[in-house]
This record gives sequence, structure tokens and C-alpha cells, in this order.
Amino acid sequence: MKNVLKKNLITGLLVILPAGMTYIVLAFVVNGVDRAMSPLIAQFIRLSGLPLSEDFRLPGQGFLSIFVILFVVGLVGSNFFGRKLVALGDLVLHKIPFVRAVYVSVKKAVEAISRTKAASFRQMVLVDYPMEGMKSMGVVCSDVRGEPARHIGEDLVNVFVPTAPNVTTGFLIMVPRDQIIPLEISVEKGFEAIISLGTASLRRPEKSGPEEPGEKEKRA
Repeated sequence: MKNVLKKNLITGLLVILPAGMTYIVLAFVVNGVDRAMSPLIAQFIRLSGLPLSEDFRLPGQGFLSIFVILFVVGLVGSNFFGRKLVALGDLVLHKIPFVRAVYVSVKKAVEAISRTKAASFRQMVLVDYPMEGMKSMGVVCSDVRGEPARHIGEDLVNVFVPTAPNVTTGFLIMVPRDQIIPLEISVEKGFEAIISLGTASLRRPEKSGPEEPGEKEKRA
């Protein structure tokens, strides 16, 4: 009875914790925006001539404000003048000492996550790291070019080895192409396994279509 109770409590915690943390973070962000935007929205409505009470609050205005802000920023940042404005803001933030460190770190983390969708980030591999005989999972970024390739003179590839459970940090290592072991899993599955500390399933995707001759005998 004790083991059953303990097992079910742990299982329930593992199910509830991710959803609960997601709700807490989203609620914090949405409520924060809601409190910040509520006076501005109320004032804007009053300017249109509608009488409002002092404690007026529009339901869902925090979520609506986030949606509008993201849409407007994306719209502005996708045209020529918007890109110039973003570049100017980026330059200004790089000049502020403390803000620069925070901004650059967050920007690099976001870029690392977004690049996992790029063509050069579609191959999960095994490499000998941090020493020979020990295997680590990494993602192939690109071929080694430029000054490092000129000095080393080998056929190397850049491999990003993420840390667990925070995959936005890690190590960039240069590995000979013939020493990497390709994995038949997606980058998303590989990162999921690293974040879960190896508990996530890493099965290869099932083949679709008719089996090749002799495939059934091989499995037997």
C-alpha cells in the first residue's frame, strides 16, 4: 500500500508539475502586462467618449495586449525601416554595460533555439566528449571553415554539445567527420532526451512503406 501510494504521488507530481509551472509563468506574464496596460486602455476608451468607472478592467486585456505588441513589433521588424530601427536599438543596448551582458546572453539563447529549425541543425550525433571512450549527444552545426580549418587542415565539423537540462548553453567542439556517429532521431527528440536527463525515449522513427527484402529476417 505504501509503495502504491508513493508511486502514484510521484506520477501525479510529474504530470502536474510541467503544466503547473507553465500556468504560473504565463499567469505572471499576462497579469503583469494586464496591470501595466489597464490604465492606458481605460484612458484610450474614455477619450472615445464612453463613460467608464475608475476600476474598469477589460477581461483578457493582458493576453490581447501581448498579442497586439508581438504582431506590431513583428510587422515593424519585417520591413526595411523596421530592420534599421531594430539594428539601431541593438547597437544602443550593446553600449550599456550591465544591460549589454543580459541582452547578449538572452539574444544568443533565443538564436540558438531558433537555429535548431535550420537546415544545418537537423543531425543529432554521438561524439567522444569530454574524453575518448565517453559519448555525448550533440548537433552538427556546420563544416569547419576559415582560420581554424587552415591551421588544422582536416575534414572537421562543428558540433554543439548542449548541457543538461539547459540546452541553450553548451560547448562548441570541432570533430573529424569520420569520428561522429549519426543518430536516426530528430533534433527535437535529442534535445528532449537531454532536457529529461536521458529519461525520454530515443527510438528511431518507424519506416513507412513496404519492407526491404531480408529486413524481417534481420530483425529475427
